[in-house]
Amino acid sequence: MKQFKNLLLVLPAALLMTTSCSETQEEQIESTADTIGNRVERTVDDLQDDFEDYKDNVFVANVIEENDEELELLKMGMQKGGADVKATAEELMKTHERLAGNFKDYAQQHTIDYRVRNNDTELEGMNAGAEWDEEWYDEVEDSQEKLVRMFERKRNKANDASLDNMVKANLPSLQEDLNMLEGIESRHDDMEDEKNEM
Repeated sequence: MKQFKNLLLVLPAALLMTTSCSETQEEQIESTADTIGNRVERTVDDLQDDFEDYKDNVFVANVIEENDEELELLKMGMQKGGADVKATAEELMKTHERLAGNFKDYAQQHTIDYRVRNNDTELEGMNAGAEWDEEWYDEVEDSQEKLVRMFERKRNKANDASLDNMVKANLPSLQEDLNMLEGIESRHDDMEDEKNEM
């Protein structure tokens, strides 16, 4: 009986120790889970930031490459185009040289690689004249449209504030140039329609 009494005395103490040990283990498990959760969350945040930076870098490289192609077209227009083409190319050159300088400086500061693409254009194999000028307008307008779409998609979405400011600063002049090209294209189409009606 004495053993039973001793057991009754020891049993609550043992249960109390087991409960407090279990609570301590649960607290440790919860703490470890919180720590792991925080680390995973930080890693995901870091990966998202890295991805946004990567998207910024890809955007900058694509802008430089597309703009360089358009600059080549503008130079061809100044060399081989008629008077209207030369005047248009000269006007557009201002925007695109500024754009090239800004984005290449940004790329250098942020160690962004970009490639120099060969500008495959039908214009190289064509003789100068009205047909060449028309093809030139088409290619320049297509290139300008691509740039405007790229800038519109990137507006307010850049991870880097200075890049976002560059996008916002350059988009209006790119859009103005596109509007000018579309106006010229529309006038050429009207003139072509008038010729066909005669």
